[in-house]
Amino acid sequence: SAVAISVLWTPYSIGYVGSDTTLQYSLPSAQFVTPSGMVEVLNENTTSLAALSFPLDADLSATIVNAPYPAYPIAGYEYCVLRMSSMGCEKAYWLQRFLQFTYSASSQALAVGLGFTPT
Repeated sequence: SAVAISVLWTPYSIGYVGSDTTLQYSLPSAQFVTPSGMVEVLNENTTSLAALSFPLDADLSATIVNAPYPAYPIAGYEYCVLRMSSMGCEKAYWLQRFLQFTYSASSQALAVGLGFTPT
């Protein structure tokens, strides 16, 4: 990530990158102290717990703020919006294959290896 490299090489700089980039480059991240005095740190487990702590709204979004310990208190979802009408059989077939792969065990393991936290 160009942002991560720029922040690493620029003294006293601050930047925003996703948790996957933070973990990949071993960047320092915010640590939060809960009201009960527990310290929450960023890792694959705490971001997954945060995502699982909040149900999706009807529009498939969620605001993840102040997730309960030991979840990282701030997280977000990434998702894709698809136009289903007038897609055609061939495109629908390949989309279905892609989604099957995305939710397969091998894809989930690959995502973890790349620093993502699938839920």
